[in-house]
Amino acid sequence: SAAEISKDPQGYLQWSDQQVAAQIAANERKLQAIQNSRNQFADKRNTLIENIRDVENINKRLADAVQRAEDEDRWPVRIGERTFSREKAQTILQQTKQYVEERQPMATKYDQFLKKLDDTTATVRAENVRLAELREKIALDIEGVKLNQGMAEVDKLRSAESQLRQMSSAVAALSADNDPLQVAPPKEPPGRVNIDEMLK
Repeated sequence: SAAEISKDPQGYLQWSDQQVAAQIAANERKLQAIQNSRNQFADKRNTLIENIRDVENINKRLADAVQRAEDEDRWPVRIGERTFSREKAQTILQQTKQYVEERQPMATKYDQFLKKLDDTTATVRAENVRLAELREKIALDIEGVKLNQGMAEVDKLRSAESQLRQMSSAVAALSADNDPLQVAPPKEPPGRVNIDEMLK
């Protein structure tokens, strides 16, 4: 309360500083956890994108070979050391097309998830900048109280208390409801695609 603050303004400010420092430390831990999660999911996203590109490449090469075979009426077609009948080539073209179509939405989900992690990182970093500024203000207020224990300082303390409450509210907004580490990430890709298996 204001009455309690006025009895020990310096103690209140020191307590406030400890609260802000604790919140900064908690935010730093959250930033590290977010970064660890981001690294893990960025690797999985990259694996998925490589798989999609590899399969798209096979699809394009085979489609080009099929087109040449149709134009020149020369079957079977060859890709590298493998040969394919018209039916087998059509089957593989359909399978590779389906593979890409099924995984594109997952790639989009990975991108959205990583953006959410990046947005949360930016919010927490901005919050830490504001909290660091508040700590500087509190440090100045402590020095002011040491120099002058008058009532004018108590008004400043009420202002600092209000600012601290606003900061606490902003930090509370970063609760588990909005915490991307609590949100279910995209389904994991199955590892690297086996092109040889696909072409059998």
